[in-house]
Amino acid sequence: MRLQSPRDPEAEVERFITKVEKLAQERDLGELKELIDARYHDGHGFDKQRVVSMLQIQFLKRSAIHIFSRIIDLEVDDPGKNATVELLSGLAGRPLTGLAGLKDARAELMRFRIRLIYDGDDWLIKRVDWSRARLSDFLRAASE
Repeated sequence: MRLQSPRDPEAEVERFITKVEKLAQERDLGELKELIDARYHDGHGFDKQRVVSMLQIQFLKRSAIHIFSRIIDLEVDDPGKNATVELLSGLAGRPLTGLAGLKDARAELMRFRIRLIYDGDDWLIKRVDWSRARLSDFLRAASE
């Protein structure tokens, strides 16, 4: 009988966010689509299909996507079934090297609040709320 090691939901969520960023940078719509919960719905009125369409448009518009992000808050509920991640992301068409790179590359700065659900196998994106961010938000997060 093989014993399962205990779960570390926070570490799982951090790995999941890294995986999502990597797939976005690779512009892998097929894999990204699998990470969005079928019941996805957000405050912008988007469902899963609309989010997938929006990602497809972004991938067609950009020949390359580079992401620099910083998690500013991560909360997992007690049973480890739901998580909320707040992060800042800089999105650009060329590689970003830290905070200085955000300004130099004229990156699109965004704040995301991502709600995740654990389906027993992996985490899935249940809802994303987003807004514009400022370079000062990144600087403040770096100093905390």
